[in-house]
Amino acid sequence: MASVIGKWKIDTCENFEEYMKATGVSEEKRADAHKYLSTGSNLTQEFIANVDGDSLVENQKGDGFECTHVRKGNGNTLTMTLTGGGQTCIRTFSKV
Repeated sequence: MASVIGKWKIDTCENFEEYMKATGVSEEKRADAHKYLSTGSNLTQEFIANVDGDSLVENQKGDGFECTHVRKGNGNTLTMTLTGGGQTCIRTFSKV
């Protein structure tokens, strides 16, 4: 679990737009998400979790959507797999 603790900068993001559409994110919120969560946004993410194993698994449920985010660290690289609405988005991060 220690492999996902830290500050991370996004490097790549595959299929993010389709994932957001599939999970019911409005056009306006998708525009904001691209602004703040895309590569080159200079946004870093920090999170700490107390779970067993080598992955941090987050399940989200809301009005009309359900999704799973799985974060797995490997050295200075973090891979986040987002799944929902029949779509998958893979985002990779490097340790800051």
